[in-house]
Amino acid sequence: MRNSAKVRDNAVVSGHAEVQLTGPVGISVMSRQMGEQGLVPLLEFMALLSLNLGLINLLPFPALDGGRLLFILAEALRGKRIEPSREALVHLIGFVAVIGLMAVLTLIEVARLTGVSGP
Repeated sequence: MRNSAKVRDNAVVSGHAEVQLTGPVGISVMSRQMGEQGLVPLLEFMALLSLNLGLINLLPFPALDGGRLLFILAEALRGKRIEPSREALVHLIGFVAVIGLMAVLTLIEVARLTGVSGP
């Protein structure tokens, strides 16, 4: 089973496999599957998930830590603070986009698990 996972991972990295986004429902399903394989695979999955979340959080997208770092960099380059109300609005828009993406992914995953066909 591990060799097939390595082949699949190499295919994803080389661009020869379809990458599928997974939200909260898919993560819980994969966590259960890893737990059924034993403690070590579950801990490896948890470590990979934690690392993935940390890296994604550093993306320069509003509402993520990377978005805040981008504002700090912009303030350092400009030499003055960006108006807090404008920064708050940008982060609010980013937050709504992130939550919207998570909601859409959750709906798609629930539809996939229940066998409901999409549009």
